[in-house]
Amino acid sequence: MNNETYRDDRSFECHFFDWLMEKSVKNPSSFENESETVANVNDQSRVEPEEWEELDPLDSEEIYDSDYPSQPFTLGEIPTVKSRFETVLKNRLKAEMERNPPLFPWETKASDFASYPDVIEEQRVPWIAHKQNLRWSVPIPDPVFAQLLSPCQEAIQSSLREGAKLVQVVETLFPGQGEPLNELTHRVMLGWARNPGDVALPEYETATPTQQMLMTLLAAREIIQALTLTCHLNQPAIKQQWLTSAGVLTLEAEYIQQDGQSPSLKVTGHLPDGGHLWLTGSEGEVTAQRSDRGYVRLELVDPQCDRTYRLNVILHNQDQHPLSFAICPQSLQ
Repeated sequence: MNNETYRDDRSFECHFFDWLMEKSVKNPSSFENESETVANVNDQSRVEPEEWEELDPLDSEEIYDSDYPSQPFTLGEIPTVKSRFETVLKNRLKAEMERNPPLFPWETKASDFASYPDVIEEQRVPWIAHKQNLRWSVPIPDPVFAQLLSPCQEAIQSSLREGAKLVQVVETLFPGQGEPLNELTHRVMLGWARNPGDVALPEYETATPTQQMLMTLLAAREIIQALTLTCHLNQPAIKQQWLTSAGVLTLEAEYIQQDGQSPSLKVTGHLPDGGHLWLTGSEGEVTAQRSDRGYVRLELVDPQCDRTYRLNVILHNQDQHPLSFAICPQSLQ
């Protein structure tokens, strides 16, 4: 006899309730036991106020999601269960990342941003302060300086000539303009527009594309020169300065060799704030750091002549990419 037969029999309900009453009379303590069990469960599940405050709000998340309206499903509908599980997991991960944002490799502490932009805001990068040290009377805007800085740091590590480096850098701002850039670069390298008074330049925003190319070429040339330290064997140390938002960064590089000893490349930096330096080359790397303002010294033994070594500088209390310099030891000609 199947379930449909029971449903159609009107006497089924009567027989069913008679059977329940008979069971309750034979086992009158069953209701008491059930009541005690329910009470015990309630007591165990009761949460004290102090414990409630420590609970993770994500643990009490409702299963209901407005994007996934509740639908009746039977046991065994794996795709539905899997989709719901992935949604809950994604929401939990998102909430956890908002609570504890991940750090970039160059960061030492969590950022104040709710989310990370594609490019760090210019005012938070300490290296952009050096823009005011450009010699030209019409400075380029901060965003343009920031766009030039990164390709300049890459160009100084290459073996290209100065003119080719300038074209490579500025072409990142003016793609497809290689021919006019080459012509302007040739004029700049010949000494045209040596002083601010030689050429009347308008504001960058109102300048023509050719004038903007000229401004960025002149700025890129100064940036590359400030980021390059070429030191000759047993000659006085080469000194460069870079203005940061924390103060002036000073670097000195010296290439020396004493009688009977291997040559060495010595770098001394005066940091405007706590930070560290690391010098890298094919022979290895050396690092040094300090927690506050002051001097830091590095020495690389037996460097190769006419090679370019990368010197990275980072300030601990700033959000930034490292500032890269090129250290070039050379023998006397």
